[in-house]
Amino acid sequence: MSVTVPALAALVAGYSVFARPRNVLRGIAGSVVVVICLAAAVLWWLLGSEAVRRATYWAEHTTGQW
Repeated sequence: MSVTVPALAALVAGYSVFARPRNVLRGIAGSVVVVICLAAAVLWWLLGSEAVRRATYWAEHTTGQW
């Protein structure tokens, strides 16, 4: 769910790169935003996967110890 926002922002920025009329500044800015948003989406994906893995590990190894 947390990857939705950066992925949607990357999609909109990607659309602005190819929109007409073409503008060089808008194309460069859109490309930079796409790269930043995709990097954020990958980061959030990795952090989320790691959090789930740690929570699963903790739940499996502490069951019945309370």
